[in-house]
Amino acid sequence: MFYWIEIRDLSPEQWEKYHLLASSGRAGPIVSSHPPLAAELETFKVRRVRTLYPLQGQECLLFREDQPEAWLRWNLVCGRMSFSPGGAGIQDREIQEEFARKMQEIMAENLQPYAWLEADSATLQSLAQAAGGAVSEQLVYLELDLNLTNWSAIESWVSQIPLQNPGFYLELHLDRPESILTEYISLYNQLSLDRPRTDLVGPPYASWNRSELTRLRLVNQEIGRATLTLLLFNPDREAVGLTDLNLDSAQPERAYQGMTGILPAYRGRGLGRWMKAAALQKLHELFPKVRFIDGDTHQLNQPMLKMNHEMGYHAVRQGIEFRLNLNPGVVRANLPA
Repeated sequence: MFYWIEIRDLSPEQWEKYHLLASSGRAGPIVSSHPPLAAELETFKVRRVRTLYPLQGQECLLFREDQPEAWLRWNLVCGRMSFSPGGAGIQDREIQEEFARKMQEIMAENLQPYAWLEADSATLQSLAQAAGGAVSEQLVYLELDLNLTNWSAIESWVSQIPLQNPGFYLELHLDRPESILTEYISLYNQLSLDRPRTDLVGPPYASWNRSELTRLRLVNQEIGRATLTLLLFNPDREAVGLTDLNLDSAQPERAYQGMTGILPAYRGRGLGRWMKAAALQKLHELFPKVRFIDGDTHQLNQPMLKMNHEMGYHAVRQGIEFRLNLNPGVVRANLPA
């Protein structure tokens, strides 16, 4: 028997927290992606999907009664519908077929013409292609071990690049205070739209406004998270670049590299290297327990990949995101045997 359940009955306030955290790239443990233990199955009833926070946050789970570790999950956050399989579920043809059927049903209910599925295995890619998927993004997931970082390059960038760009300066901020939000939001939203992308990429997860970032700061403080932001200013005191590093007290040895970007008119001058190197030095100084930094970069963004390689980042895996166009009958006819 298949169970299709809401993971948790979240209040609109809890969904708002999830929405904000997902938008910031750190969805966190507010909604668990793990299926319940077999002993708990009787406490759940099969239910239709219920919209808890219209077109902002829904999270549901499909799993087998006899194999609860085989699960498939979907969520709808910020108008973007995504699907993700886990455990042994992706190897099971029956659960693949049921998953495909539910994808069609959910998309129709929510008037969503497309959904997105990230695939980092050959089996997942086969499922995505069978579901009418077309490649929308190719991401490289990276890790930096601070014990193996190229610190000589970092120090050189921090000392030499400012000399080549007189009048430019950096500002360090913790947890994005109110005083920087106007400049930060304008710059972040411009960079978000400017990032390398194909025509098949879905709506961006985040285009911030002041009230959202203010609430996000409070949520992060509540659950023990912090953000280190460096803003780059030109000689006219205009913000032209930023980089974010996100931290979580639950994983004090790790940080996550968030948005990094420079406005197009200021690229090719080494300013991105200076900004990222200075942020890394500050992170090492202020949060000495951090040893690893995780991040991801679009395969199309070769300058950023090159910069990360020079810093000492190495690729840990690659992910392909497919845009799914679920025409009835297409999925079942093409599912892998």
